[in-house]
Amino acid sequence: MKSTLASLTVAVLALFGAQAAMAQAASAPARADVKKEAAAANKAGATSKGEAGAKEAPAAKSDKPRAEEKKAAAAATKAGDTSKGEAGTKDAAPKK
Repeated sequence: MKSTLASLTVAVLALFGAQAAMAQAASAPARADVKKEAAAANKAGATSKGEAGAKEAPAAKSDKPRAEEKKAAAAATKAGDTSKGEAGTKDAAPKK
């Protein structure tokens, strides 16, 4: 009884394992096809460059003179309204 159950289990596992391997091989594109698609996308400029891939918007120009901007930045820093750290979170660095 145990040997029959074990044989049946091995047969079922072999059947499903072979089916999964065949399904993966049938749906995967060939390496040459992928390289052609990548070359075409690069030529068309449809690929992104850099880590995030997002194009950055140009920095907004200020309407105020530099002296006013510096004064406003100093006031915001003194009031604690500026962010610290990489993520831009307000309390990224602990206060002492």
